[in-house]
Amino acid sequence: MAFGKDWQGSVRIVLSPYGSETRPAMTVVAHLYADEKAAMGAKPLASASVSLDGGGAGALSAAALSALYELDKEIYRREIGVSPPRR
Repeated sequence: MAFGKDWQGSVRIVLSPYGSETRPAMTVVAHLYADEKAAMGAKPLASASVSLDGGGAGALSAAALSALYELDKEIYRREIGVSPPRR
């Protein structure tokens, strides 16, 4: 909630599992929306994601914080007019 307040919007973190039973993995995506109503179907203002391969609850918390950090960098890039890095 603090991140959303800082960015004057609403933040949603989405977890998407993939992989197999023996090698579970997850994508953690952080989205920034203009407000709570926009989060119910509008396109996000910015997004960032990270992958999580295995790990416990601590790893999930770290991945969520990492996704928020990546989102912070994306918002900063957009505010100063720098294009995102090519991958």
